Amino acid sequence: MRDKKRIIVLTILFIFMIICSVALCYTPKKYKEYVHTDDIITTISGEDIISQNDPESAVLAVNLSEVDNLTPYLVIKFKDDSAYGTYYDIYTYTSDDYSQIAGLYGAITYSHSGYGVITLDSVEDVYAIGIPYRIDPSIDCIEIHSNEPTFTYANSTLQIHRFIACIVMSILVTIGLFFLDCKKKYIDTALHAIYESRKKILKGFIIAVALAILAIILEFLFKTILIHFGVATGFRRPRFFFFWGVLGTCAWLFHMRKQFEAHTAKAFLGFIWIVGITIILVCPFAHAGWDIDSHYSLALTASQLGAKEQTLTDLYITTARGASLVKGDYAGNQGTIAQLNDSYTDIIDHCYDSISIAHVPAGVGIALGRLLGLSFYKIFMLGELMNLLVYSILCAIAINKLKSGKFILASIALFPTNVFMACCYNYDYWVLGFSFVGIAYFISAYQTLDEKITLKDELIMCFAIMIACIPKQIYLPMLILPFLLPKKKMVNRVKYYLTAMLPFVALAGLLLIRTLSEVNTTGDIRGGSGVNPVEQLHYILGNIPAYAKTLLDFMKDIFSLGYIEQAITNYGNIGYYLAGANLVIIMVIVVAVLDKKSCDIAVGNWLTRSFAIVFMVGEAALIATAFYMAYTAVGANYINGVQARYLTPMMYPLVAVMGSGRVDVKFNRNYLGYMVFGTEFVVLVLGICQAMLTKLI
Repeated sequence: MRDKKRIIVLTILFIFMIICSVALCYTPKKYKEYVHTDDIITTISGEDIISQNDPESAVLAVNLSEVDNLTPYLVIKFKDDSAYGTYYDIYTYTSDDYSQIAGLYGAITYSHSGYGVITLDSVEDVYAIGIPYRIDPSIDCIEIHSNEPTFTYANSTLQIHRFIACIVMSILVTIGLFFLDCKKKYIDTALHAIYESRKKILKGFIIAVALAILAIILEFLFKTILIHFGVATGFRRPRFFFFWGVLGTCAWLFHMRKQFEAHTAKAFLGFIWIVGITIILVCPFAHAGWDIDSHYSLALTASQLGAKEQTLTDLYITTARGASLVKGDYAGNQGTIAQLNDSYTDIIDHCYDSISIAHVPAGVGIALGRLLGLSFYKIFMLGELMNLLVYSILCAIAINKLKSGKFILASIALFPTNVFMACCYNYDYWVLGFSFVGIAYFISAYQTLDEKITLKDELIMCFAIMIACIPKQIYLPMLILPFLLPKKKMVNRVKYYLTAMLPFVALAGLLLIRTLSEVNTTGDIRGGSGVNPVEQLHYILGNIPAYAKTLLDFMKDIFSLGYIEQAITNYGNIGYYLAGANLVIIMVIVVAVLDKKSCDIAVGNWLTRSFAIVFMVGEAALIATAFYMAYTAVGANYINGVQARYLTPMMYPLVAVMGSGRVDVKFNRNYLGYMVFGTEFVVLVLGICQAMLTKLI
């Protein structure tokens, strides 16, 4: 009977992996390509492009006033591949006053066609169009056509080689899980737990429905109050989801009130899932987080295993068009959702790119949503939900591994900034989640000094930290942690150090390759003019005292209270809730002191504390130097681009070794759960209200 259950469960899992394989290797959307026609009325060559505006202006003007029989069908012909597969803002003018934009249009370039297509709504009073400077060097000419643009459409085909690789991987995973379960009996344990909890699951479903009804009532009451005070509003779905999430979280914390110490990981999972899903449903759409354009692009690439295929909506997101930016009110937000859903149709650009491991979970979510034919809004949220799922599971694994200090880790994992990052497209959630696992295994080893560390625990500790650092290799010093374990924990010192050295050397090699490749680039264009990594490196080496002063001045800022506050309660592009940061800081300090037992005496020794401090300060200096080279003008006496959230991976190692454990205070540790979950809940709720709901009235 047990074998039969195992086979059924693994068969279902295998079928799901096959569906994921199809989703990753096939798209139901059609490919749309522009077909060039010879119905050209006239052309305006690149030499005829005039610039009567300020040289620093964002556009060059193409004069159309002398064109006979002007039609609304314009085509930009490019000289090379530099402008293919993207989306450009094109402006129209009614006079030669190029400071007055009359209209805004999109020039869409199609893969491998070499043309960008513009269709104006009307040509009446159109004097000129504005072409962005950045595409001017690649323009051959502007063609005026007499007829509408012509397109061809082709069905997608299954990427057979990638599909076969996915099938082989699925088979290997299934076989591995079969033999693992034969030994550990995970499936039987899980099925038994589900069966025993069937009444609780039904009860939870009924409570969720009842809370949803109560949330609807609250939303109608709140709407009525706003209308009474002269605020024109209607039923708002984000507010309804907010009320539902708040009620659901309160119900969960009430249910777990006597189990915080015994089942900390379980309490954490329920809390972060409810709060995280609430953030995803409530947050204004779509560029709410940091650098969503680049991170969504990486997730989209992962969703088809390197074959990035973009619709017009994808181009809006990946090029940060105005259509995809966060709006300041509910109507604007709904308009963004509607526009992105409507333009999520045919594929107009396809190319191949490398896959980022941290974006694979979101990519799987995008792929499944696309295969199911969901709207873009739902697909986008499904990708965010996958990130939240991965982050929450990793944090729960880390919390569960610890013998003591579970609430310390939970308090940092639930920083509003960290929860928000887990609900967006980025790789910070990946760095944090895997680093928590690796560091928790390291601390757990110190908590059990009378036992030898097993090979399994050493591998998890070392490779979890390595996997965490792959997207951001600058956190490489974190891999020094495994070398700080006392020798009496090792079964065989040579094998232990060789195992610990392997991921360190591998990551160091990746960092060296990346550094050498980026030093020879022009740097990050977002840093403005004057950025040049090669010249900046020469400046640093030739002016070490001057740069040391610049770095020292910056370090004073980055470790100021203001910076730390931003690292704790930052909601990306939609604002901060700094008022709650101080409350969280106080809570973390109290928990760091109280959440200690006698097994923690060895954790906070002089070696681990010294490393935690040096790691925090040294890593901040490394990050600052990296941004000075790639993001700051050569020779500047300031450093651009370093955000407070970059400090969060260094916070847990520091806070974890603060307390001593020498005085094992006897008290009901469930109170620590009240403090951690209660404080984080209040700050998260107030932050969501201030940063999100105020933009959705």
